[in-house]
Amino acid sequence: MQDKIVINDYIENDPLSKENLDKTLETVDEIRLLFPNKSIWIYSGYTWNQVINPIITDDFNPKRDELIHKRQNIVKQCTVMVDGRYIDSQRDITLKWRGSLNQNIWKNCNGIWENITNEI
Repeated sequence: MQDKIVINDYIENDPLSKENLDKTLETVDEIRLLFPNKSIWIYSGYTWNQVINPIITDDFNPKRDELIHKRQNIVKQCTVMVDGRYIDSQRDITLKWRGSLNQNIWKNCNGIWENITNEI
């Protein structure tokens, strides 16, 4: 893969946590403008499905919906997402780009996301 920028190098803790969303979005936007040819990676304890296909109830909740939209906007601007919390009991040092077996690697291929975990 081409040179990459890892969002987590610029954001303390999980970049998709509620308290980091605004800073993460600003950082991703800035990187996209300054380095349009770089691949942007994001590591998150959230799973890809929790971000892209969240379970939403029918209740009216604009604050929740805003958080969901921000997370989706951030991830859609990234090239790769490594999802899932690191679990020490599932640690495997032979894994490429992830620390534990429960984590997945998702690649954005022109707007179509593919789980490439088993291809690596």
